[in-house]
Amino acid sequence: MNRLFCRCPRGVIAALSFVLICALAAPLAASEMSRNSPQFLTGPATGDALDLAVDFLRSRTQKGAAEVDFNSLAVRDRYTTTHNGTTHLYLTQRVHGLVIANQVINVNVSARGEIINQGG
Repeated sequence: MNRLFCRCPRGVIAALSFVLICALAAPLAASEMSRNSPQFLTGPATGDALDLAVDFLRSRTQKGAAEVDFNSLAVRDRYTTTHNGTTHLYLTQRVHGLVIANQVINVNVSARGEIINQGG
């Protein structure tokens, strides 16, 4: 058995150790999260999930930053999960009708209209 480890490159052993640590830490992190109440970026709201998401993004735009044309946002993908009613939105921006490459922003909206998170 020791001969097997002697023949393995050290990088492989380090990578396997990292995977093992992540696998053991994931259930701990999930159980830690379930003890806390969910924290959303906004409170409940009524309206279409896309409108709520765009309003949220507009409210997060810093003054003095480059002006963002929110009318040029295009929905790349949109779906709602059946088990909890969360709407997942993936938005891109168009300039002169062309989609900007590698620019995707996602916003997840709960069934009650709360912004769960945003990325991109």
